[in-house]
Amino acid sequence: MSYYGRPNPAGLENMGKLWKQDERDELLEEIKANKSYKEIAEVHKRTVGSIISKLRSIAAELHLDEKKTIDECIEITGLDRPDILDAIDKREYNESIKQKNLEAKAKLKERVISKDVDITSKHVDPLHELRKDMNELKKDVKEILRLMNALYDFEASQG
Repeated sequence: MSYYGRPNPAGLENMGKLWKQDERDELLEEIKANKSYKEIAEVHKRTVGSIISKLRSIAAELHLDEKKTIDECIEITGLDRPDILDAIDKREYNESIKQKNLEAKAKLKERVISKDVDITSKHVDPLHELRKDMNELKKDVKEILRLMNALYDFEASQG
């Protein structure tokens, strides 16, 4: 089943599902064996786009978490340097946004605890504003997922 409760297209039964460690390891072995993205996608019952996306994620993880060089990441994932650098940049950006959000929540919590913010006031309710912002972000993420599913459906229909 897809994120929206629709059945996945035939041959894409794993589309949208989380990757298991053994599937990740198998993916890297297939890359090492110089299999095409299309062949790999068919074996994993996923789209070519999801194969590339996972490889980018693995490359960023190898470089940032395991301290592998870019050249080692290229060798392991089969991706080219610009793709790996882009994946690393995106992960670092996402992590910086998460950190800023955590810091903002901690500051808000500290202000509420120290009573610098009157959370009972109808004029200014920072928690309500934060919830509103979170709901807007959730809507944006759902729309992105909807568009990604439409793209996957389109890719699957093309062949």
